[in-house]
Amino acid sequence: MEKKILNPLFFKENIPPASERFEERTLAMLRHQMALDNTRRFRRRKWTTALAIGVVCVVLIATALAVGLQWSARYNVLRIARQAVMEKYGLTQETLSVFSESAGEERGKWTVQYMPTLFDGSAMGRYTVVIVNGTAVEVGWSHDDVPQSEEDGGFNASAWGQA
Repeated sequence: MEKKILNPLFFKENIPPASERFEERTLAMLRHQMALDNTRRFRRRKWTTALAIGVVCVVLIATALAVGLQWSARYNVLRIARQAVMEKYGLTQETLSVFSESAGEERGKWTVQYMPTLFDGSAMGRYTVVIVNGTAVEVGWSHDDVPQSEEDGGFNASAWGQA
C-alpha cells in the first residue's frame, strides 16, 4: 500500500493567522464587489423594465392608431351617407335622428341603411346608401316606387308623409 504524502500547507495549523489589516482589506473588497454586482443587477433590471414599457407603449399606440383610422373611415362613410339622403330626399338632422344607422363594408363597397326606430317602419320606409371610393353611387328609399300624386297616394298611400 502506498503512502499518501500530504502537503503540510493544507492543514489549518500550518496557515498563519490573518492580520487585521488583511481582514479589513478583504472584507472591503468583498463589500465593494457585492455593491458592484448589485448595481449591475439594478441597471440590468432598469433597462429591461424600460424596454418592456417601451414595447408596450409602441403596441398601444399602434393599436390606437389602427382603431382611430378604422373609426374615422366609418365616420366619413356615415357623413357621406347622411349628406346624400338629406340632399336627395330633403331630410334634416332632426328627421334623421328618428332613424338608426347601420353600416357594413364588403370589398371596398359600403352600404349604409337608415331604419326607423320610433315609428312604424313599414310606413316610414328604409333609406339605403351605397358608397364606393368615398362617393355615394346609389341612394334609395324603400317607397321610391309608390305613386306620389293625390289620386294615387295621399294619406291612403303606404308611404304617407313622403317628400
